[in-house]
Amino acid sequence: MKKIFSNMKPARMAIMLILALLTVQTVQADPNTTDKTALATAISEAETYSGSIQSNPNEAKVLASIIDGCKEVQNNADATQSDIDFATSAINESVNQCKIAIARNALSTAISEAEEY
Repeated sequence: MKKIFSNMKPARMAIMLILALLTVQTVQADPNTTDKTALATAISEAETYSGSIQSNPNEAKVLASIIDGCKEVQNNADATQSDIDFATSAINESVNQCKIAIARNALSTAISEAEEY
């Protein structure tokens, strides 16, 4: 093992060690344990943004649907970590799209106001 690492560049060695540690942590994790903390946080953030995008009915409907779907996953005792992670990713992406829509609307308003001067 020492011979393998002696010929590696430091950056590559660091990457290999990190990957090894991650593999060990993954193997040791209890497959029956799920963590819905990130999903709960994402749902709360999404609910905050849902009131901010009422001027865009299509995005508001999409976000509301995603929030409802994520709440179903959150309340499902049989949800796997994969289900939870997927729901979290979906709602985070939807919130990012809402942020873009809000910024776009603010920019459009600012441009309109500037053109009036």
